[in-house]
Amino acid sequence: GLGGPILPPGDHRSLGLPNLNDISGLSSFEGVTTVGIGVMQRTAILRAFTLENPSRFVVDVSTDFPQRWARVYFVDENRAAVGTEPVVRHVLLLYAPIVLGLVVNQAGIFIGYNLATRTGDASVNYMRYSTTLYQLPIGLVVVALSTAILPTLSRQASGQLLIFKQTLAQGLKLVIALILPATAGLFALALPIIQLIFEHGKFLPADSLITSMVLRIDLIGLPFAAVDLMLVYASYARKDTLRPALVGIVSVVFYVIVALLLLRPLGLLGLMAANAGKLVLHAAIMIWLLHQQLDGLRGFGLSNVLIRSAAAAAATGLAAYGAAAAVAGWFGGDGLPFFILQVALPGGIGGLVYGLMVWLLDIGEIKNLSKMIRAPRGSGKPLP
Repeated sequence: GLGGPILPPGDHRSLGLPNLNDISGLSSFEGVTTVGIGVMQRTAILRAFTLENPSRFVVDVSTDFPQRWARVYFVDENRAAVGTEPVVRHVLLLYAPIVLGLVVNQAGIFIGYNLATRTGDASVNYMRYSTTLYQLPIGLVVVALSTAILPTLSRQASGQLLIFKQTLAQGLKLVIALILPATAGLFALALPIIQLIFEHGKFLPADSLITSMVLRIDLIGLPFAAVDLMLVYASYARKDTLRPALVGIVSVVFYVIVALLLLRPLGLLGLMAANAGKLVLHAAIMIWLLHQQLDGLRGFGLSNVLIRSAAAAAATGLAAYGAAAAVAGWFGGDGLPFFILQVALPGGIGGLVYGLMVWLLDIGEIKNLSKMIRAPRGSGKPLP
């Protein structure tokens, strides 16, 4: 680098150089060449040469350290306006479709809220409460995993297609194994959870019932949204931000059309059904694009994990729902102590059933995750 050390072959001493950055900025080409020749006379450099368009003096340095090729941009600050540098321009071009998609998605949310106001004064609140609970597994599972896996996918996106697909498949399998039981448990305990969190003050039992119905319809699209977010991050890793944005625009248009069609016959529940359909459509298109661009993810065990996780999730949901019904029958009532019992006991039973199903069905993704959590830091033992 300019102003840094040059290491001759077999020599590990650091040799200081003049500040070539200042010289190159103030001197002529001949001056830079003279400095380069002087440096060559002091060090054991293999070769030096000049290039034109632009004119520059090149010193080829050989070292004992591993070398790698990298694309480097040099910007003339006197001629380049702020924001037009090659790297910045490239980032802005990648970010522009994301901004467009966010704007269209936000417009869809505003339209949804506007339509919800036509179904009742409290409908917007019901949607917000439902969204609060819906976003919890998305944030804890999907966003966390997607963010963690993105740097690895970005490194593997160029020239390592098979490894890229393997990493993506591993992330998807873990998301599926976690999101399906979370969806089933939240679906089964929707009413008790809402009663525990929201049924206070002016939020009445009737409000809890309506909010639980809204949430359960919304949960239909949760597994699709989880898989879809992983695929969107995989596209970002491949520097493809345009296709996810276009898919988002298509899904929002679909949502508005279906919502208008279902508004009169189904009211608020029709809006939630349209939103779930939007999530399903978005995921379906992203899966199709993945198949077109990467020839899918066949051979990585996704179908196997999906079937086993779905079976475990179904058992978990049924156990939690049955336990909640039993608690309501045995200890029927209201108030905070009853609400806590109605969530904690069925939730615990559902968790035990899920753990049993993981063991019986041998869901390796969850087993490996539990080993990672229990393993001491710095153990360095690889997982099977």
